Amino acid sequence: MKDPVDQGCVPALFAATSGDVAKEGIQGKYIIPDRKVSDVSSQGNDEQLQENLWKLTVQLLSDKLGKLPYAA
Repeated sequence: MKDPVDQGCVPALFAATSGDVAKEGIQGKYIIPDRKVSDVSSQGNDEQLQENLWKLTVQLLSDKLGKLPYAA
């Protein structure tokens, strides 16, 4: 097993910098270690969970930083 500390950023770096991502039309998928592409989980597609996460994020940031210019 690879060391997650040393290798943890590799999928994000690959997604952000590789021309293969655009060339292969990878969109709306997860890129996991070793440049493998995976479908989004059912929880990742759950719109209610997405909305709850957004509300929680806005609340936590607002509590720490005050009024946010982008909060709806």
